Amino acid sequence: MTRKKCVAMFVVLSMTLLVGCGKAKISDGKIDKNTIAVNKDGTTQIGMVNDFSKGYYNEDELETFINDTIKKFQATNGSDSVKLNYIDVKDDKAYVTLEFPSVDKLAAFDSEDISLMSFQDAKSKGLLNADLIANTDNKEKVSGSAIKEDECKVLVLHDGYRVLVEGDITYYSGGTLVDSDTVDTVAGQQNVILFK
Repeated sequence: MTRKKCVAMFVVLSMTLLVGCGKAKISDGKIDKNTIAVNKDGTTQIGMVNDFSKGYYNEDELETFINDTIKKFQATNGSDSVKLNYIDVKDDKAYVTLEFPSVDKLAAFDSEDISLMSFQDAKSKGLLNADLIANTDNKEKVSGSAIKEDECKVLVLHDGYRVLVEGDITYYSGGTLVDSDTVDTVAGQQNVILFK
């Protein structure tokens, strides 16, 4: 095989392996706080990390409890409504990652006050402040990116999480921007995150 063919094959294989790498995803066991990952198509993960240092905590009981809770939810919401991705106990911490086909399923499963909607839906529900709407109508930049209504998803939640999104955050209220696709939200207040 010639050198050019080898390089071409390497490039094609590399591109094939990278397809889909942009999705928001929780790295199993690598979180240090409760985390939600939301993708543009609505698929969602929640990763939870909790203290597991008490002597009476039992890893088998935890796993049984989680599996029973999932089965009960699936019985009324369908077998694809929630999936256990990861469970582990290490360094006196319990790590659990669950996957949902939509933000609505996460909200139903965990009684979370969280929703994902289009920019227009958020605007009509009064979830966006007047300055943001004015900036959008004038196509000005907010948080470094021009907001295009038809490209934006709006995530609204009222609890404290590290939130990872697929794409770039163009606006947020509540919480602290960690990087271009991550916000630490604040419990007890409305947090709004626009991403594209």
